[in-house]
Amino acid sequence: MNIAPTPLGAALLLAPTLALANGRFPASTQLVFHPTDPQQILIRVTFGLLLSNDGGKSFSWVCEKAVGYGGIQDPAVALTSDGSLLVAAFEGLATSHDRGCSFAFVQEAAKEFVIDVATDRKNPSSAGAITSTGKGNLTFNV
Repeated sequence: MNIAPTPLGAALLLAPTLALANGRFPASTQLVFHPTDPQQILIRVTFGLLLSNDGGKSFSWVCEKAVGYGGIQDPAVALTSDGSLLVAAFEGLATSHDRGCSFAFVQEAAKEFVIDVATDRKNPSSAGAITSTGKGNLTFNV
């Protein structure tokens, strides 16, 4: 049995489709270089994290769920000189000490919205984070 393609069928197969990540267009939203090794790159994207150990020739992907956040967040990210990854999320401050294979939340920031994180330029083995948690009546502890 021969089935000839119809013009409508061909048009549907050739029509462009929109790719979305978490309901959004996939995009990169932050680029971070390791403070002492320019071959290590971390890119925050709308669907998680991309990590490179070879100066951007190849990347590995870490999905949002593996880090411990989700939704449409674009959490700030940082790298310290020992290779630790830091992710500032509404769920807390997520850290990985094994290049993104596993993450844990910092207990000192439990129940806090972590809104930013950055590596200390003078001491790249450490970083600072900013939290902001609502107290009610549109007021916040920062």
